[in-house]
Formats: sequence, structure tokens, C-alpha cells
Amino acid sequence: MNVLMVTNDSEVLREGSAAYILLLQQAKDVNRLMVVVMNGRGTKAPPRKVTDTLWMFPTNSWLPFLKIFNALNIVRHEFFFRNHFQADMVVANDPTWAGLLGYLIALTYTRPLHIHMGYNPLTFSYARRSLPNALRSVFSLLMIRYAHTITVVQEGTMRSITHIYSSFVDHVTVIPRYINIDAIQAQEPAENVHAKYPQFRAIILVVSALVSGQNVEVAIQSIKQLSEYYVHIGLLIVGDGPERGHLMRLAKNLGVAEQVVFERGREDLMSYFKTAYMLMMPALNDAFETTLEDAAAAGCPIVAANISIAPKIIQYGKNGYLCDPNVPSEFWAAAGNLIRNPATRTSIKQNILASMQAYMAGDKDSHVHLYARAWESTIKASREK
Repeated sequence: MNVLMVTNDSEVLREGSAAYILLLQQAKDVNRLMVVVMNGRGTKAPPRKVTDTLWMFPTNSWLPFLKIFNALNIVRHEFFFRNHFQADMVVANDPTWAGLLGYLIALTYTRPLHIHMGYNPLTFSYARRSLPNALRSVFSLLMIRYAHTITVVQEGTMRSITHIYSSFVDHVTVIPRYINIDAIQAQEPAENVHAKYPQFRAIILVVSALVSGQNVEVAIQSIKQLSEYYVHIGLLIVGDGPERGHLMRLAKNLGVAEQVVFERGREDLMSYFKTAYMLMMPALNDAFETTLEDAAAAGCPIVAANISIAPKIIQYGKNGYLCDPNVPSEFWAAAGNLIRNPATRTSIKQNILASMQAYMAGDKDSHVHLYARAWESTIKASREK
């Protein structure tokens, strides 16, 4: 099986990155994996043969809107040889720009299309975060309908797709993101939130889109309740969205504005998970699909609603706390227990690591084989149509 993959993730060009290592693993299961990377001049790299089965072709585009044209030019000159297209299928590693490029290639050369979705752009909460997100959400809806098969990292994304397009019920594969917990534990945090905010002795971390449905108000109410018994408790809210102003006003009205800090959304949160006192996630739905996994892998105590993988990795009181998002008092009671009992927090940190390791059971090689099987099903599905 010869696979042409298109991606806009320039991290695949950086040796040693998680994206680069994943490509090396995926290439072992195919005859050839040819990757077209829609990157800019800032990450300029030459086309190269990485291994006998992995080739990379960066576009090195001067301007963002040229990336698709540059990529199509690469495909036309590198993969179309002696009147034959040199790939059996096309894989797009994103449902938006990579999805559009994958669709154009698949349509032009009559090849099946597979789309991988590492996040869920189909939820209302995702679309409400910003205008670009709303556009990505609509565009994703348009593009995934042209795929023969899809892989996702969370069951929630699969449910979103099959709810909208019932024809995909048998054509969506869930492949949970592989997390190297040992590597995460061995890595020193690049940034310590307590050093960043030394006025707080304990910091409750919230990572969320600042939109309705994410229930961030519960975390602010929790700080109000906890501050009556514990001094120097802080709440760090990391995320973007239209509800920021409302949440800031709520903190002011409750008299805890000095104890609530807002930060813009950021990609790398592992240092925050490793150094925060706990993660609180009162959301009504799992808008950020990898937050719980990353926090658990970092050994961060978790107080969360019963969403996403929370019930799969958390046992109440043993390795975390599952709370009812409609009962705010459960959240501040659980947080208070962690603050009041340092020994309990230490035990929970150890137990959540063990639980996450069990959830990630199996070696990475067997995990990666799932992609090859999903790609094979793409070819099979195209023949059935």
C-alpha cells in the first residue's frame, strides 16, 4: 500500500517531535508513505527521503494562501509518473485545509480519501470560541462528507460525526492518542505556575474554552467558597472565548477578582499540569478532548465532571474526583479535601498515573498498527461504493 499524506503540521519536519516519530512508526506498515507538508518559509526544509518507506515534501510557501497551490504542484511533478499516480490512497491529517487539499488530490486522481481528526470541530462550544473556529467548524462539515473513512482520537468526535452523517456509522475508527507517560514524567517542567504566581500557595487550574456550557462559573464559585477557609488559594483559567468578560465580572462581583487569573489559550500545557495543585474541569461537554489525558499523564490531581474519558480513568476518592456539573458544591468540596489533606493529594497523584498507564496499556507499535488497518479499510470502502 502506497499512501500519500497531506498535513499542515510543520512539526513533522522537526526530528524528535511527537509528530515526526508517529510518521516513522506509520511508515513501517506501508510500502511507501509520502508526506506533503503545507509549511511556511519559517520552517523551510528540503524534500528528503527519511527512510526507505518515508518521504517528505515540504511546500516552503511564501504566503499562506499559496500552500495548497504549491502542494498540488508537488503532487503533479513528484507523484504522477508515466501516466500513473503513485499512491493508492490519500490521507488528510486535518478536516480543513489539509482536508481540502486531500479532496482535490483524491478527486483529480480518482483515489479514496481518508481524513484524520485530532480534535472535534463539530461541537457548538468549539464553534462559539471565535469566528475562525466557527469557519473551521462549517468547513469541516463540508469536507468530511467526501471522505471514505475517518479516524478520530475520541469517541465524542465519532458521535458528533455519526449524528450528522449516519452513513459513517461503520466508517469511523477511534484511535486514542498514544501518550508516552514515562517520557512525560522524566521531563522537567519548563514553567512552574507557582513560581509564576508566587502570591498563591495552591493553584487550581482550569483549561477550557470560555463559552457557555463549559461551566467555568463553577470554578470561580469554588474559589469564593474555598477562600473563606483557606488563604492564598488561586484560580488560573487558561483559554479563549466570548465569555471572558462575563467571567471576569463574576469574579469581581463575588469579591475574588484578585484570586482569579486569566491567561490566553496555549498549546503546551504539560508544565502547568505538572506544577498546578489540581485541575478542575466542570464542563458539561468535552470541548478540549485531550486535557484530561495530559493532566493524568502529568500526575495532576483531577476534579472533573463525568465527561470524556473521566469515568474510565477516575475512581472517586482513589485517583481523583468525579462530580455532578449541576451540583457546584461537589467541586469545591472535592477541592477542599485535596487542600486539607496533602497525603490524600500525594496518593491521588500516584494513583492517577497508574490508572493512565493502564488506559494506555499496550506498546506504541501495536497502537500505530491501528492506522494501517484504518487506511486499508479506506481502500475497501471505496471499492464498495
